[in-house]
Amino acid sequence: MLESEAMLVRAIVTDSDWKAKKWILKNRFPDRYKERVIGELSGPGGAPIPIDSTAHYSVEIICPGAERDDPIIESNGNGNHDRASAPAN
Repeated sequence: MLESEAMLVRAIVTDSDWKAKKWILKNRFPDRYKERVIGELSGPGGAPIPIDSTAHYSVEIICPGAERDDPIIESNGNGNHDRASAPAN
């Protein structure tokens, strides 16, 4: 452990205003102090979530603040993306 790292760890443990030191520590030494969030999804009783891979679905994304004439990019699922016309309201 580097001296500067040890100094920050000591300060976090003893200082009542430790939040800035924590930020410095996790950004200076991210391999050891970065925040990790791990999530897992499962079905009832821990079983896998059933997925119908043959079903078609659509996703609507609403972006507050987007301009009406901003381009809309459509994907057909195979990596090809095309500009689409804006939907009529």
